[in-house]
Amino acid sequence: PAIAAAALCGGALSPTAGARFGAGEVVRGVIGCNPKVIGCDSSPRSPRIWGCIYSSRRVWELGSMVKKLLWLLGALLVGLSGAVLALWLIYFAPLLPLDPSAKLPHASIVVESFTSSWLVDTGEGTFFLIDAGMDPDAKPILEALRRRGKTADDVVAILLTHGHGDHVGGAGAFPNATVYLHPADWDLAAGRVRSKALLSGLRRVKPGVQATAPLEDGQILRFGERRVRVFHTPGHTPGHCVFLLDGVLFLGDSGFLTRDGALVPPPDLITDDPAQAIASLKRLAKRLSSGGSETNGTEVKALVPAHTGLKEDPEPLFRWAEEP
Repeated sequence: PAIAAAALCGGALSPTAGARFGAGEVVRGVIGCNPKVIGCDSSPRSPRIWGCIYSSRRVWELGSMVKKLLWLLGALLVGLSGAVLALWLIYFAPLLPLDPSAKLPHASIVVESFTSSWLVDTGEGTFFLIDAGMDPDAKPILEALRRRGKTADDVVAILLTHGHGDHVGGAGAFPNATVYLHPADWDLAAGRVRSKALLSGLRRVKPGVQATAPLEDGQILRFGERRVRVFHTPGHTPGHCVFLLDGVLFLGDSGFLTRDGALVPPPDLITDDPAQAIASLKRLAKRLSSGGSETNGTEVKALVPAHTGLKEDPEPLFRWAEEP
């Protein structure tokens, strides 16, 4: 029993210690109760030795439980990683990657991680933005302005497609800009409400992104030599809008282009109302494919989503006009 006690407690057997101390004191010494004791009493009659053996068994059981919990935690982490990978493969791997070198007449792309903004020349020495990225300091956009010999003061307006943080984050960095946003998304942009979408609702938008002018369906905005037509396309968010400028349709998050050339609705996980988003895409396609007053006399020539590459062909959008 003394040897078993010493072994269970991880102690060293010392005859001198065994002569001076009872088994219970020896074991307690081994596990830290009495550091002066370094051995075990060989007498099996000491009742304290069995208590120490029991205590050691409890320690062993606790260690076994911790080990099982660690294995369970590891399995959960592996499962979560697998789920994230599966979601990426299903929703995002098929998408056309953003192209930082993309160019359009009078407009330049600014890519920030997985999202994009567009810097548009008004033709009068000033600029306006379509979306403002997610950096609250707007460093990528300011760098693009610096390369053109301009500063934040030269941005006269910001047109926000919707109120999510990866589109409105940098709006506060431009003191002279009028910030346009559909009123249905004003509280979302200001951080006063959360998105209803599963993934978008995990984090609040940084408070303080205040819109200063409303957008509405059919509205025409003029900035210098440029005219922008507004189309309200709710679904991804209640106030989502797209903009038609010189034949280029800036889709925001109302549609995503895939590698095989299709235009698909935004993923359900980041969309407030997926059914409404699809309905808006169909309605937009029917309005624009008809031409005339809906396009302000301008033919749609290119599609520009915020999170994927662009396509100089409107056909992927017009296919939605054929949907019932």
